[in-house]
Amino acid sequence: MQEFRGARFEDARIELDEKRFVECHFERCTLVYSGSSQVGIEGCEFADCKWEIDGAAAATMAFMRGIYHGVEDGGGKKLVHDLWRQIERP
Repeated sequence: MQEFRGARFEDARIELDEKRFVECHFERCTLVYSGSSQVGIEGCEFADCKWEIDGAAAATMAFMRGIYHGVEDGGGKKLVHDLWRQIERP
């Protein structure tokens, strides 16, 4: 995994997969996560950045959206909300 410490990124498109960012600053960047590997982000600052989900991560988002809207009797919404609560736990 490639690591960046204290780096500054401006006006750049950053592919996040297989990278670790520690105390970095991102300004006007597009941050792209594809879900192909782990990403590390610790103590970073973000100013006027956009986030993009691509590849396997985008397929997961589409799957979750389908469950949320497609499972009858609110079961899909409950499943997605239950998963979100897992994400919120430290």
